[in-house]
Amino acid sequence: MREIKFRAWDKENKEMVDLDFVGENVIKISNGEWENKENFIVMQHLWAFDLNGNYVYEGDIVEYRPNEYWIVTERYFEIGIESLDGYFMMFQESGLDFEVVGNIYENPELLDNASN
Repeated sequence: MREIKFRAWDKENKEMVDLDFVGENVIKISNGEWENKENFIVMQHLWAFDLNGNYVYEGDIVEYRPNEYWIVTERYFEIGIESLDGYFMMFQESGLDFEVVGNIYENPELLDNASN
């Protein structure tokens, strides 16, 4: 059975937190506190791993080719990676041949300096 994992971007404290539970209006963060879900951006682990065995979540930034950064996203109910110019590849097409180097909330500067 696949483990369902979530993390969330805390909009107020500007930090990524691990989640133990995601409900309709509340979440439980890994320190055991219950929080209002609308104060967070929830991202799900996509049952995929990068070249180094790291979990892949929505919103991750991956290096697909040297100095070419793509964003893990969903488009038309398919999960994949999207280039900065809008090209989308499903995970099957990409072969998961990439490395997670950050995420869009903690490392937006990676996208500013990307060459694709």
